[in-house]
Amino acid sequence: MGALEGILEEIKVCDKCCNVYPKYAEVIDPREKACIKFRVFEDWLPKRVRTLFIAESPPWARQRYFYNECMEDGLRAGLLRLLKIRDLKTFKERGNFLIDAVKCRFNKRGMHIPRRVIYTCSRSYLRKEIDALRPERIFLLGKTALIGLQAAFRDSSLGKYKNVIESCGAELNVSGYDVIIGLYPSDQNRRYYYEMRKAFGKLTEGRESGP
Repeated sequence: MGALEGILEEIKVCDKCCNVYPKYAEVIDPREKACIKFRVFEDWLPKRVRTLFIAESPPWARQRYFYNECMEDGLRAGLLRLLKIRDLKTFKERGNFLIDAVKCRFNKRGMHIPRRVIYTCSRSYLRKEIDALRPERIFLLGKTALIGLQAAFRDSSLGKYKNVIESCGAELNVSGYDVIIGLYPSDQNRRYYYEMRKAFGKLTEGRESGP
């Protein structure tokens, strides 16, 4: 784990957003980070991260989470379907790993996660996580992930990408990392399934698809 242990300790006790932005305190739950509770880095981190997926934040419901196999999860179902993978065990075996741009559970109530919250969390932890994981490539799952990576790498060419639908499938190099912009694989985005499939196809272009 190395450097990741220190990062996880910081994430575990972090409540910056509740203190800096008190008006969001009722919709942010900093008490128990899902990545800590479900031992994500201990149990699901592959020896070599080929593709690091970045999503938005854990669901507000405390037991729902991408890595909690005991509960249904829309993100897990949509992502595994697009990858043509049946379960998290295969997901890990193929060198995949997923983290969130925002570590706390956020009750969106039909709204987007505020940029201030994304900036605060991503500037604190996302760049550290990426540099510790050293993935071969990064795949962004939606707008929050894009904003988070823009915040983590402020001087990069990522800043010119504003619309994830129009940018879906775009590839670029960010500080030595190969980045692909994609959409969040939810039911509400199913009308963009063709665009999503095209973006996911870039994961295997010129590369072996097996472990």
